[in-house]
Amino acid sequence: MASENTNLTNAFGLAKRYDYANAETEFNLLLSSNQNDVLSLYDRGCTGIHLNKYQLAIVDFDAAILSLNLSTKHELQALYQRGFAHQKLHQYNFALDSCIQCLNRAIVGYSIVHRQQQQQHQVSQV
Repeated sequence: MASENTNLTNAFGLAKRYDYANAETEFNLLLSSNQNDVLSLYDRGCTGIHLNKYQLAIVDFDAAILSLNLSTKHELQALYQRGFAHQKLHQYNFALDSCIQCLNRAIVGYSIVHRQQQQQHQVSQV
């Protein structure tokens, strides 16, 4: 059995070559040993988008988002991608909800960073 790093390297290499079906298989292997690997859930969701497996992608994005262990960058991307998948399934209210969540999260993140920068600027002037 391949190591997790090997599966991850294989999955990314396959995805870079647009071999999404085999990349999905590698992500499945990763997730079979660790169902809570949020980055693999996120990446498998992205692979699902490329394979037009929108409902499965939504399930993966939901699990990754609900874990609360994603970086802000990946959380925003997962929200956006989930909205895209809902749109492809003609689930426009869910798509809109995901996009609004993405925008709200981005605004909160920006506000935090902006506030920190202002505080640093005030300290440096003292």
